[in-house]
Amino acid sequence: MIDLFSMDSAVAPSMGTEGEAGPNGFQEETSSPHPNANGPISADQQSELVEAKRRSSKVRRVAKVANFNVWSIGIFAALSLPFALFSIKSLLMCIALASVAYNELRGRKMLERFEPLATRDLGWNQLALMFVLIGYSLLNIYVAYTGPGPYAKEIEAMPELGSMLGEVDTLYQSVTLIVYGSLIVASVLFQGLNAAYYFRSQKHVQSYLDQTPAWVVDLQRSTSTV
Repeated sequence: MIDLFSMDSAVAPSMGTEGEAGPNGFQEETSSPHPNANGPISADQQSELVEAKRRSSKVRRVAKVANFNVWSIGIFAALSLPFALFSIKSLLMCIALASVAYNELRGRKMLERFEPLATRDLGWNQLALMFVLIGYSLLNIYVAYTGPGPYAKEIEAMPELGSMLGEVDTLYQSVTLIVYGSLIVASVLFQGLNAAYYFRSQKHVQSYLDQTPAWVVDLQRSTSTV
C-alpha cells in the first residue's frame, strides 16, 4: 500500500504554484486546487496528504487481509502440487487454489489503486474458494462411502481377511467424514466471514474516494507499486 508520507518528498520538486510573467516584468502568482509542476507543495496540500493517509486506514486494513489471504492460499496451492503429479483430483484442486490466490492478489492491487470494485471481486473470490473446498470435500466423502475401500484388493485376494480389514474400511469412512466435514464447516465460517467483510468494506473505498481530492487519488494511483 502506498505511503502518503513518502509521496511528499517524491512530488515536492514538481508541485506548487508559480505565476507567469506579467506586463510589468514581475511574476504574478496563481493558485489552483491541483498542484502544478513548477514549485514546492503548499501547506494546504501537505495537510490534504496527511488527512488522506488517515482517511485511508480502513482501506489499507482490508488490503492487509487480502495480502494474508494471498500468502495462505498460495502456500496451500504449493503444498498440494506434489500430490497433483499422481492424481487428477489433486491437480484440479491445485489449479483451483492457484487461481484463487492469483485473483486475491489482483484484488489487493486494485485496492492499492482505490478501485471501488476491488472489494466486490475479493468477496466473490472468497465465495468461489468456499464452493471449491465444499465440492472437493463432498467428493471425497462420496468416494469413501461408495467406492472400494483402501484394502479392497487385499480382501479380494484373501477373503479370510475380510472380517478384520472390514473394520478398517469402516474406520476409514468415519475418519474421512470427520476430516472433510470439518473442512466444510471451517470453509463456510472462514471464507464466508471473509466474503462478508470484503462486501461490507466497499463503502470504505467509496467513502475515501468521495472525501479525498481528485489530485491526491490520482497521485496515489500513479505512484502505486502495482
